[in-house]
Amino acid sequence: FIAIERAARRFELDRLVVNFVMNDLPFGPLPLDVSLQRGPLDAGIDSHPQLRALLRHSALGTWMVWTTKGVFARSQSDPVLALLVESDEQIAQRVDWMRPFLRALHAFQTERGVPVTVVIWPYAVQLDEALGRRVVEDWYEQSFDPRTLERRPQAVLQRVCAEEGIHCLDPSPAFLAAPSVAPLFFATPEARIDYIHLSPEGHRVAAAWLAEQLASP
Repeated sequence: FIAIERAARRFELDRLVVNFVMNDLPFGPLPLDVSLQRGPLDAGIDSHPQLRALLRHSALGTWMVWTTKGVFARSQSDPVLALLVESDEQIAQRVDWMRPFLRALHAFQTERGVPVTVVIWPYAVQLDEALGRRVVEDWYEQSFDPRTLERRPQAVLQRVCAEEGIHCLDPSPAFLAAPSVAPLFFATPEARIDYIHLSPEGHRVAAAWLAEQLASP
């Protein structure tokens, strides 16, 4: 929110769009001592409260440290993918940390008269079952859970935003309207689909959709 305030002081904003992806949703504390001996990395984390807080509230931070420690293996499910199939109640508990931020956005909107829109961007595995099975079963050697396609985190965040007076949009329908989902996401040199980051074509679809949404009253 500090960055938003600084931008508002420097520029005359007519609208504020805040983007969220699944990595921005919290996953819970990192079990640093699970089947591992504590080492220098653990001591470094313990000595930095900010990093400890990041691991409590960021699935991406958790994933990065798991990777660094060698905990994250090909046969181990991505913690964010696990989040996608939780119940509405579990997801709501995980996004509770966002309420103060959303309230600050609402105050910003009210005090400055700047409309605020939150956009929550989907993972490719939430949009296409065949692609989802390819990622989950081939990459992680796990069974694909069809509940992934229900996009529960988006629905929960939209509800929470509505409760806090913030407009929230889900661009999933725009991606689903495309002939194929896979080309909308970045492909690695190994021909693996990066199910998080958009390709140039994906950005074109997203930009056209967002422009249409922002043009609406």
